[in-house]
Amino acid sequence: SQYQRRQMSSLKNAQQGTIIIIILSILLYCQMIYCYDINIISAPLPCYGKNVICRLLTDLTYAIITILCPLLIMFIFGLITISNIRQIGLNRSLKRKLIMINENNEKQLKLINIQQQRKKRIDRYLRHVLFIQIIFLSILTIPQAIEKVYTTLAMNTRKSLLHITVNKFIYNFVLLLTYLASGMPFYIYTLSGGSLFRTTLRNLFRSISINN
Repeated sequence: SQYQRRQMSSLKNAQQGTIIIIILSILLYCQMIYCYDINIISAPLPCYGKNVICRLLTDLTYAIITILCPLLIMFIFGLITISNIRQIGLNRSLKRKLIMINENNEKQLKLINIQQQRKKRIDRYLRHVLFIQIIFLSILTIPQAIEKVYTTLAMNTRKSLLHITVNKFIYNFVLLLTYLASGMPFYIYTLSGGSLFRTTLRNLFRSISINN
């Protein structure tokens, strides 16, 4: 609703933000050029950090930058977006309500009450989808960060063949969970995102079948 904030949503700012993110990503992950080595036997993967300091550095960078920061940013901006939508809806409904009160039209007042209830349902639906997405992203991505830190801290301990095999299985399993997290928003929006996403998906399949 504020003109100054709408001005920030421009192509120039988007391009500048992209450049800044690319530069920051290069700076944050440049240590991998030195830290990563090949053909490491004691690591979950052949290409891994070559010592404890490097592994701790890369593990903390991965946990903070790749997992925790995106979850926190998604949570904060999701709440801000929902709050903004609610504020805009309240401002519009208050203006309409004042007009209807002056006109003494009961039917239109009832219509406004129905619209307010619908907006409350939309708010609950948006919060529902946001919280589900954050919870599932946390469940699917945080285990890998925990496993990486554990592997680094236990790097110098003597392990049996069974222990090494179990560690590799756990690492591959939590790695697959992160891949599931990439495709998870699609299923959240189609299964719990209301009829709009499912209708759009059916229309997409229908248009593909007609074109074929």
